[in-house]
Order: sequence, then structure tokens, then C-alpha cells
Amino acid sequence: STHFVKKGHRVVVLVIKDTIEIRLDDRVVIESLGFIKYKVFPKYLINALRLKKKLSLLEERYGNFNLKISNLTLSNRLMSLAQISNTYYCIHENLSRSNLFKRKGLSRMLRKRRINTMLSKKYILAVSEGIKQDLYIHFNVRQGSVKTIYNPVDINLIRALSEQPNPYHGIKYLVHVGRMTHEKRHDVLLEAYKRSDLEHSLVLVGDGPLKQSISTKIEQLGLGDKVILAGRLENPYPVMKAADLLVLSSDYEGFGIVLTEALALHTPVVSTDCQSGPREIMSPCCANYLAPVDDAEGLSKKIRQALADLENDNICIDDTVVERFSIDRIGQQYLSLCR
Repeated sequence: STHFVKKGHRVVVLVIKDTIEIRLDDRVVIESLGFIKYKVFPKYLINALRLKKKLSLLEERYGNFNLKISNLTLSNRLMSLAQISNTYYCIHENLSRSNLFKRKGLSRMLRKRRINTMLSKKYILAVSEGIKQDLYIHFNVRQGSVKTIYNPVDINLIRALSEQPNPYHGIKYLVHVGRMTHEKRHDVLLEAYKRSDLEHSLVLVGDGPLKQSISTKIEQLGLGDKVILAGRLENPYPVMKAADLLVLSSDYEGFGIVLTEALALHTPVVSTDCQSGPREIMSPCCANYLAPVDDAEGLSKKIRQALADLENDNICIDDTVVERFSIDRIGQQYLSLCR
């Protein structure tokens, strides 16, 4: 949105719920639907009708939108129910893993049908090729209806922010950046770090519902003096830049934007070879540092390998690695969708 307004375009961001999580450029118009949790059954349909009315009022105020993009499941569901035409539905997660993996029987069938209905005959954007293939394989999305546009990275901004003070200056460390949720698999990361027996500390940037269980795991492994719980940082880039490695241990990703951000700072990355994103991002410079999912020993081996290669100057990360994710390139791909 910030990139678009800098280019002279009018941008309206319609937030489904009232919470504003990210600060945007002052030129971006922010509107809120104010999702209401009705106690009656058709709450999604009622909110969808409210959304349709809200969009109509916005177009009366600002003119017809040349590009409408719906992001994340709740927005996509409401847009589909409201039958808003000429909308691109942007999928940021591996839906088969996030929605179907632990479901069985009728529950799995109903969830799959709901997603099929939501995405049927729609214009769809996927933030990685892995997500595109997941949609084709598991959700009966018609071939050719999905376009991949990667998540963008504002390389210049990230590098500027990385020059701010680093609270962990002066120590050698690995870093993990991500919410403390099950799919990020901090347990596997901690086991791998323990097995690696490194001089490095491990800095965990992020917060989330599993923070207490992660703290307990750290104590159980005897790592209390080596693992640093940094919490959620407004600016994590100085910490990422100074790390010897950024490590991702997820069971699945939609894209894995922290990998592109680390590479933009020329920080080597090690990741699980999960669905979806890491393999696409890490090729070719760090493709050797992909480990099997849910394999602490395999991840430990890749961490040690990457550190050895780093010490021997055998890792080369240049700007060509991240240029394909640059905000200018990705922004142009979005603008090419305008009608």
C-alpha cells in the first residue's frame, strides 16, 4: 500500500475487524467494517451483506476501484458470500495443512467443500508456487486460474532499519523470527540447537500462545543460559543482520518472508524443506541448507554445515538472490492486474 501511494495511486485498505496491527503511510485510506459476531447462525452472511454495502459506499466516495484484492480467510469468505466481482483472492497459507491436516471424516469433507465453494471460479493469487500446487491438488481449483506473485520485500527500508542499535551486539548467536505457535516448531529448533553444541547463543524473536511451553522446554533441555527470549520486536532487522544464521524450523509456511528479509541483509539461512516457500526462496544460494521437516538431527546437521561454510567463506549471498522479491518488481506485477 505504501509503495502504491508513493507511485501516485489512491489506496483504500478495508479492515474486516477493528484492530489495526500495522502502521501505514498517512496517504493510505484505512476503513473498518467492524465485523460483528452475531449470535444468530448466518453471521457470515450478514457481515458479507454489510461488506457489500460498505464497498458500494467506498466506490461512491472514491470512484470504481481498478484493483480489488482480498487477503486471508475471513476476508475471502465474506467477499465470496457477497459475490463481489472482479476480485483477486490472495492465498497466504498452505490451506491443506492449515485447514485439513488434523481433520477427518465429515469435518474434513465440510471444510474442504467450504474452501472449494469459496474459491470456485475466482481469480486467485498465491504467494508461492507451493501454494499454487496445493490449490490445484487439494481444492479442485481449475488449472490456469492461479497466478503466483511472491510477497514483496522493501530491501532499502529493511537495510536502513537494520542500521539501528542491536541489543545483542557483541555476542555470537543464531536467530529465529516468528510467532510462538505450533507450526513454527520451536521444539524441533531447540532440540536441534541442543544437539549442535554450539558456542553461539540462540535468540528467539516473537511472542505467541506457546511462549510458556517454549520456556519450559528451554529449561528441560538445560538451555536457560544460552537461549534468549527477545519477545516481539518493533524492528527485528538489526538482530537479523548481526546473526550468523537465521533458522526456520516450521512444519509448513505460506511463503516464509523472514527468509527473504534475512537474505536481503546477507544473513545466511537454514530452514526445514517444508510446504511451501523455503525451497523457492533459498535456491540457489542456500539450497544446501534445507533440512527434513520434524527432524531435529537433520536440522542440527544443516546448522553445523552452514556455520562451517560461513567460516570458510563458502556462502555467497548477493543482491540477485532477493531482487526477484523487491517491492518494485512485485508492485509492478500487482499493478499489471488493474482493469
